[in-house]
Amino acid sequence: MDDAIANHEFEKARLFSDQERKEREALHELEGKLGIAPGAIATVTRETVEQVVASWTGLPIAAIRASGDNKEGESKT
Repeated sequence: MDDAIANHEFEKARLFSDQERKEREALHELEGKLGIAPGAIATVTRETVEQVVASWTGLPIAAIRASGDNKEGESKT
């Protein structure tokens, strides 16, 4: 949008602005449906990833942690 304005392409900039407004409205609606505070930022931690991998694979978290602690290229033997 900024490039369009800089190049005096005002109709193109308006279209970008309209699209951005629609996307922000869709995001706000989705946040409302999911009960997420507007503008909330989620932090993904190592523990969160371990829990998700454990639920997907059925592996215990301890096994996932042990494999994650092992440096790449090192053998477990």
